[in-house]
Amino acid sequence: HFDIVLAGVWVQYNNRHGTESFSKMCKNYNKKDMYKRRTTMKSITTIITIAILLSIIGMFNTAFAGDIDRVEGHVITVEPSYLPGNVTFMLDVKAGNVEIGQWLWFGGTAEQTKGVLATLLTAFTTGKKVRVYGNGATIANIHLTNKD
Repeated sequence: HFDIVLAGVWVQYNNRHGTESFSKMCKNYNKKDMYKRRTTMKSITTIITIAILLSIIGMFNTAFAGDIDRVEGHVITVEPSYLPGNVTFMLDVKAGNVEIGQWLWFGGTAEQTKGVLATLLTAFTTGKKVRVYGNGATIANIHLTNKD
């Protein structure tokens, strides 16, 4: 038996099959190696394409989402019928791309949603403003202020 380096890979070959088998083995190895390289390049190309598409989608999503940096307003309507997972409400001010009188919603665990509902009801009954943070109509954080 003897050793050779073939395409950067150390190959051991047992000479009992003769030189014809060795040349077949070399051809088959090269075919397998080329197949692996082709499939690897296809995978890399696919991953890069998906990454580019997701970046483009993210860019447009951010540009048109109407991010709510910080909006303060009075709660004019509270809709608790989506509990325990969600609570929806309306403010008396425009919030990003959400017009006055359109629904904003908060979604979270049952405990988080109950806390947000309590905050919204307190603001509604006392006439105090709330400060909301979020993206589009989806609210991530809500604060009760002492402002009328």
